[in-house]
Amino acid sequence: MRKLHFKMLSITFLAMLSAVSALAHSPVKNSTPANEATVQSAPETLQVTFNGPVVLTNVEVHQDGEEIPVEFERSSNAAEDHSVPLPSLSEGNYTVSWSALSPDDGHAMQGTFSFTVATD
Repeated sequence: MRKLHFKMLSITFLAMLSAVSALAHSPVKNSTPANEATVQSAPETLQVTFNGPVVLTNVEVHQDGEEIPVEFERSSNAAEDHSVPLPSLSEGNYTVSWSALSPDDGHAMQGTFSFTVATD
């Protein structure tokens, strides 16, 4: 019974530690275009702002499952604001996938957001 109790405490402690660790990292604060936004003209750049400094390691843009090449160069500099130039985008739905590292402990983060270009 004592071993089971110790094991349960250990699992609880690890779960709490993971939750605190996740809160300490920097999710996306906002983006331009914003998540699920519909824009009337195609953006020339993608702006992503995090809640704290991160090293942005990868950015991919997809339209209907097809990857759109972007000029993204990985940097070792941590920052809250990141800007990625975009090629000329046509009408359609776009998904942005990003990956980043915490400069504090190297924790890997990733996420996605989407937007629509709907010109008149």
